[in-house]
Order: sequence, then structure tokens, then C-alpha cells
Amino acid sequence: SSSLKSLGDVARDRDDPEAATERYRYSLEIKRRLGDRAGEADVLRALGEASVDCGALDDAAESLERSLEIARDEDADRRVSEAHRGLGRLHLERADPDRAAEHYEAARAVAESIDRARGVADADAGLGRTAAKRGDDADAVDRYRAAFDRYREIGADRRAVETAERLGEACRRLGRPDAAAERCADALNLAAELGATERCERLRTLHGELSDA
Repeated sequence: SSSLKSLGDVARDRDDPEAATERYRYSLEIKRRLGDRAGEADVLRALGEASVDCGALDDAAESLERSLEIARDEDADRRVSEAHRGLGRLHLERADPDRAAEHYEAARAVAESIDRARGVADADAGLGRTAAKRGDDADAVDRYRAAFDRYREIGADRRAVETAERLGEACRRLGRPDAAAERCADALNLAAELGATERCERLRTLHGELSDA
């Protein structure tokens, strides 16, 4: 079942959420047969996130809420944080930033309580997206900056690149190009090292706009 979940993760990384969903469902069946509650929570969370990717938001809500319930029953703080993060993203997709913020704040608080830097960074990035959705770009900039700095500290370079792009866009909307140009340049270098060609092009364009502003 672990290998099936890993195959689902690979499918998601390759932007094939339908295949990921199928593999997660098989893995979930096995976890349940084995009585592996912690594993069930992990797979349900992954299935929920893949369902969001597919636009199946009702299915996603069912999986993510069940993942959160099991994680709480098992006193599994990391899994509680991850389920809240998934629910935050779900509510963003449902255009409900208030509910999204509640879940991202909960995810952040739990991750911080167990000293999980990646979880804190992911929650901050989600809170940045939530603030941007509300039209509060000043808060979005602060959240994205915190997430970007933490991603760099822990070596999560792909996340850092993605967050730097969002940071630059928020700064541009605020009319504060200098605040993001330096980090955007760093992210461009990182994206080049990672071979992220499409993102390089977007960052190169964004950096040029910020530098000329």
C-alpha cells in the first residue's frame, strides 16, 4: 500500500491527478484492511488533495475531513496539521477565504507546536494566498516573505521559487517593486538550477517588470 501511495505521489508530481486518485484509492483499501489508521489518514489527505486537483471538491472535503478526524483520534499532530492545510486549500478553491484562513491558521499553530518548519512555511504560503484572495496584498506580502525565507532555510527550493513568484506579483499590485525584485532574482536563479523552464520564463518577465517599475 505504501508503494501505491508513492506511485500516486509520482502521478501528482507529473500533473496527472486522475491517475493519482486511482492509486490512492487502492492504497486506501489496503490501509483499511490492515487497520493502519495512521496510514489511512495519510492516504485520505493525499486523496483529498488530488481530488481538489481534479475539481472534485465534495469528494475532497469528505476525504480531508475524515483524515483530520482520524489524525485527531490518533493524536498525530503532523497529520492534523497536514489535513488542516489541505482543507485550507479546498476552501480557497471554493472561494471561501475566511474558512480557508481558519484551517491554515490551525495548520500553522500545530506545525509550530511540534517545531515542523516545513509545515509552518506551507501554512504561511497558504495564508498568503488567502490574503491575496481577500484583496489584502500587504498581508499577502508579509506571509509570502515569511514562507519564502523559511523555505530557503530548509532547502525547499521548489516551494521557494513558487512563493517568490507570488510575492513579486503581490508587491507589484501594491506598487512596491523594490520589495520583491531581489528575492525574485534569487528565485530566478533557483528555478534555473532546478531546470524549471516555464517558471523561469515567468520569473524573468516578472523580474524585468519589477526592475523597470
